[in-house]
This record gives sequence, C-alpha cells and structure tokens, in this order.
Amino acid sequence: MKIMLIQVEPADDIQDFNFPMGYAALDSVLTKHGHEVELMFTVAYHLSDQDIIKKVKESKAQIIGLGGMFPYLQRAEMLVKLIREARPDVKIVLGGWMVTYVPQLVLQKTRPATRPCIPCFFRHR
Repeated sequence: MKIMLIQVEPADDIQDFNFPMGYAALDSVLTKHGHEVELMFTVAYHLSDQDIIKKVKESKAQIIGLGGMFPYLQRAEMLVKLIREARPDVKIVLGGWMVTYVPQLVLQKTRPATRPCIPCFFRHR
C-alpha cells in the first residue's frame, strides 16, 4: 500500500525546524512491513498549500497521514479540507501530539471535510 505522510507545520516556521523523528520512525516501520512511504516535509522545502495539493494530486497514495503538535490544529483542519477536495477517494489519518491530547476536538474540527474518512488515530504512548 502507498502511504503519504505530511508534516503539518507551516512552511514559514523554519526557525523552529527540527528533524521530524516521528515521521522517520513511522516510515521505517511501514516500509519494514512492505508499504511504500512518501514523506512530505513542508517546512524543510518551504512548500506552499498549492505545492502540497499538487503533490497530493500526483501521488498514488491510498492513505494520507497528517500529524503535528496542537498549535497547528487549525492548519491541519485546512489541509484536511484541501486534501479532501483534491482527492475525495483517499483515506486521511490524523496523528501526533494534537490527537494524543485532544482527540475529540481534532475529530470535531476536521469532521466536515473528513467524514467518514478518519478510520483511526495514532496516539503517542
């Protein structure tokens, strides 16, 4: 299965960029289990929303995962909506710290664009 993982942080947040270890770990585990993983680091490559959606449209991913910290919930909400418009067929999975601490709020905020496409949440333990 082809999976795309998208970093939610805004492209202009480069001063706070740290290598996203969570994405690297997910990539490693998913690849080990036979999945093809495409990583999109929006901060490192200064990707605009248009760049992100272009890559989403070009991708053959069956699942798109987004994750991040709570301050980026609004951005995640917007990206989910844009992705849903560009690829109505794709499954969207949200994860990361924002989901760990307030899963109901994240689901409520993203539900209009994702219904019924968030099958599960990845939670940090």
